[in-house]
Amino acid sequence: MRQDHKLLSLVTRCVECAGNTMTPGADALVCGACGYRYEFSDDGVLRALPRTSELRVPAFYQSRFYRRWMSAWEDMVQKGWVIYERPFYRFFSMSGHRKMRSLIAGLPHPPEVIVDIGCGDGQLFDLLDQRRCIGIDRNAAFLTRVKHRYPDVLAVQADFNNLPFAPGSIACCTSAHVLEHLYHLAEGLEEVRRVLAPAGAFIFSIPTEGGWGWELGRLLVTGPRLRRNYRLNVHEVMAIEHINDARRVLQFARFYFDIRMKKYAPLSFLPVMAINSSITVLASPLAGDHELRPE
Repeated sequence: MRQDHKLLSLVTRCVECAGNTMTPGADALVCGACGYRYEFSDDGVLRALPRTSELRVPAFYQSRFYRRWMSAWEDMVQKGWVIYERPFYRFFSMSGHRKMRSLIAGLPHPPEVIVDIGCGDGQLFDLLDQRRCIGIDRNAAFLTRVKHRYPDVLAVQADFNNLPFAPGSIACCTSAHVLEHLYHLAEGLEEVRRVLAPAGAFIFSIPTEGGWGWELGRLLVTGPRLRRNYRLNVHEVMAIEHINDARRVLQFARFYFDIRMKKYAPLSFLPVMAINSSITVLASPLAGDHELRPE
């Protein structure tokens, strides 16, 4: 196998039949129940997607407008996404990631393995010990870049709602600026709770969508860039991309997790959504039979 055995040994659940029966073969992981295989790409990415997904997404994700946006997004990532490449913008864009690192460092028992769900091209791995990280994403191009930049990370192509881990097997899951994009938000949160150990930690960062900082950034930076280079309206794009605002994410999260701590950034001394760019949360899983009700 081409990856640290400690990381790979956690990948035991078959996303095809849901059995906890994946075992290492000569060049892949193989399900002992249904024979499904997780194979490595030439770039070292472990492919763990089912043949078909049970979750249906709305037709607008197949629209011409959305395809135009995806083409623009891929072009911007290839050229260097301005919010991460330029130091001033990066300070704000990475503020939630830095809070996540701080919360991980403050856990009473440092996790041996951290699973970053929706890892993108690996911004969070710049701040962590990559030898104990598993990166999950559906986007194969992102994961290829992860393997090139962080060869010690186990990069797994998998779905947020169908993770290849056994129940209660993960001590720490992270997710940086992902939950706001999930159409199936409740299902995603349920899946994180399923894989977390009873005393595990879910540490996630979400943007304060609608706040002054985001509106100003779109007015001065991303809005003009999208309009000039791709003839796209940033507000129309965000209507599809950021479908969950921070309040909705936190409300749903309370159905499944005990919210233990919230940190605002970059102005941590002013815990107000409107003037910050992100909220970073430390949460622990609630028991599966608890009474579901919003706070």
